[in-house]
Amino acid sequence: MDCKKNQPEIRVTAQLWEDRWWGWDRIGKKGDVTRHNKKKVKANGNDKCRNNKHRLTGNSWITFSNRKVSKGEVISKTVKISCG
Repeated sequence: MDCKKNQPEIRVTAQLWEDRWWGWDRIGKKGDVTRHNKKKVKANGNDKCRNNKHRLTGNSWITFSNRKVSKGEVISKTVKISCG
C-alpha cells in the first residue's frame, strides 16, 4: 500500500495459496501489518518452496482522519513454481 501522504492507520495483509485438486488452499504464514502515520506499508505471505501453481491475495484498510475506512483487495496472477 502506497499513499501520497501519511495516513492515521493503514493495515495490509498478504496470503499465499496453492492450487489443489479441490481448489485453492491457504499455505504458509499470513503477513499482517498495521502502521500509524505512514504513507507506505508492506506485508509478505510466504512458505517453503513447493512445486505447484501459486497465487497471492492481499487486502488493505486505510482509516482516514475523519474515521472513514477505505478497503481494497487484490489477487495475483497464477504462477507455476519449480523448486531447485
